Amino acid sequence: MTTIDNPTVPFTRPIPGHLLPGRKMVVKGAISPRSDRFSINLKCGSEDIAFHFNPRFGEQKIVRNSYISGKWGHEEISGGMPLVRGEHFEAQFECNEDNFSVELNGKHFCNYSYRIPIHKITHVNVDGDVTISQITFVDA
Repeated sequence: MTTIDNPTVPFTRPIPGHLLPGRKMVVKGAISPRSDRFSINLKCGSEDIAFHFNPRFGEQKIVRNSYISGKWGHEEISGGMPLVRGEHFEAQFECNEDNFSVELNGKHFCNYSYRIPIHKITHVNVDGDVTISQITFVDA
């Protein structure tokens, strides 16, 4: 298990080790009372984004997508908006054989099928109106 404590947003850090089926990334933080949006991105180097997780409070949806070779893919937006401005949250991203399983505050929110193989993911990035207290990588 590896933990990143109180990183300053925006930030980008290498993921310790590799993402493999069974491994989890747990993000704990607080959403600004006036937050419009924030994003948690799992990146492949400096350009491609394997998983873009983007709560948008003005639109009341959480967009999931990938950015590959300079182009955004198809947005997935089902599931509504279980996160609340001004509140703490915990987001868990579990690597499965063919998708990420996402839990928000202990409840299953969605699955997101891999569009880039997970072994190519090298960095985690967080940006926007959010404060992160901890990111933990839990081994399988």
